[in-house]
Amino acid sequence: MKKNIGTLESIVRLTITVVLTVLFLFNIFNFVLSMVLLLIGVALLTTSLTQFSPIYHLLGISTLNNKRKA
Repeated sequence: MKKNIGTLESIVRLTITVVLTVLFLFNIFNFVLSMVLLLIGVALLTTSLTQFSPIYHLLGISTLNNKRKA
């Protein structure tokens, strides 16, 4: 797997995961919506930690900055 998620996007995904987890833990929404939000949070956490998004791969998108200083 080639990385295709940059650091900033990874941090944003982690932040969203934390918010979704808090909403789930405090039962802000009904059970079904809470479970959907939890599943979205797990997907965001996984893609954030691996810095690879299968959807980005299929669409040819990359937010990873590959520029190196000489």
